Amino acid sequence: MNVLVIGNGLHTNKRIIPALLKILSIKKITVASRNIQKKSINDRVEFESIEDFLGKNKTYDLGLIVTPPSSHIELYSKIKNCCNRVLIEKPLSDKLNLDIGINLYDLVNNGKIYESLMYFHHPVWLEVKNIISEFDIVKIKTEFSVPHTNLDNFRYSKILGGGSLLDQGIYPVSLVSQIVKEEYEIKRIKLLHEDDYEVDLGGEIEVLVDKKIKFVGIWKLGGEYKNYLKLITSSG
Repeated sequence: MNVLVIGNGLHTNKRIIPALLKILSIKKITVASRNIQKKSINDRVEFESIEDFLGKNKTYDLGLIVTPPSSHIELYSKIKNCCNRVLIEKPLSDKLNLDIGINLYDLVNNGKIYESLMYFHHPVWLEVKNIISEFDIVKIKTEFSVPHTNLDNFRYSKILGGGSLLDQGIYPVSLVSQIVKEEYEIKRIKLLHEDDYEVDLGGEIEVLVDKKIKFVGIWKLGGEYKNYLKLITSSG
């Protein structure tokens, strides 16, 4: 199995490559980026510039895009013909309306492109889903908050697809898709802004799920670390 990784940042080198190296069926990992790391850390890993990689017409079993959100769809359009499957770090895109001729809904429905939210498959979340289905849950509240990071990080850049909604908010918001059975209604959504930042720094959403469950999701960039889920039954 050969894997292509687009992006050579801290996340790629600290988490993605070490995780891939643990998979023995992966024979070769090609890392393509604008910033080339000349020295390979393992004989199964090679580094190339994106320009050199695009000119070689290689094929891969899997492609991973690990770059700022604003570049995701453009990079996908460049590698979609050489990868059997593509995984993209969340979020899939920073835009609702695309003008490059790619229909995201068709790609998702046909199983060609995936958005990577690993908690969907985490044992803890799977157990929570069982609890929700077995008990009369009337309210779900979740909050995900992280402290500020370096201000030169892409999370603080509007043009690169930064902002708390796309970075932290995607987790509480996506929970709705995991618990809804028939229908949902968005009652309220609010984004938090501060004058010194060009991106949103947090938000809150309230959703009525299946006409009986009140879902409240809160997220923030620049607060103390919080990551919890609270379930309330009809008996309190």
